[in-house]
Amino acid sequence: AILWIQWSLLSPNNVKKKLRILRKGADSTDIHKQDHLMVLLQLFMTLLAQNKPKSNATIAQTFDKILLLSAGFPSAMELEGIPTVVQDASELFVPYLEYILEQDDDIRGVRKLYEKVLFHSTIHIHEKSLECIKDFVDRCIQLEKSRSKQQLRRVYDKAIDLFADTSLEQIYREQKNEDVVYA
Repeated sequence: AILWIQWSLLSPNNVKKKLRILRKGADSTDIHKQDHLMVLLQLFMTLLAQNKPKSNATIAQTFDKILLLSAGFPSAMELEGIPTVVQDASELFVPYLEYILEQDDDIRGVRKLYEKVLFHSTIHIHEKSLECIKDFVDRCIQLEKSRSKQQLRRVYDKAIDLFADTSLEQIYREQKNEDVVYA
């Protein structure tokens, strides 16, 4: 996997070539190994950077694969010495949310994404993913504040559950009380 990723980084300005290399890497690595997930993570970020609406179905399918596969690998893989490489699925959440907003500025697409991530996947919170997941939850809360109290309550409840036994649990409880219960 590292060779496929490094090879793709040799062509930073040629997105088509980079995509071709990463697709070939994904096709040739064993799906049961974390290497496959690492290649998919890079492929996903390259697809987002391409910023072509006709790629939306491919982007969504790749994201779904990443969510499924990341459940089997609860911690990030260390890829020392390779800069700008995504090492954990949680690093994709906010960029994908922003991509969806940029494409159609529709809350339904955002809700579909956070439903997948927060309610229908197995998110592993570890030292490296904590901040990324917190940023994603905060962005979802920010988007729902002016839209739907019911959805806002669901996101807060999930945040409280996700960050149980951390200092963030109490922070989200207090925010929920301010924004939903006593508002």
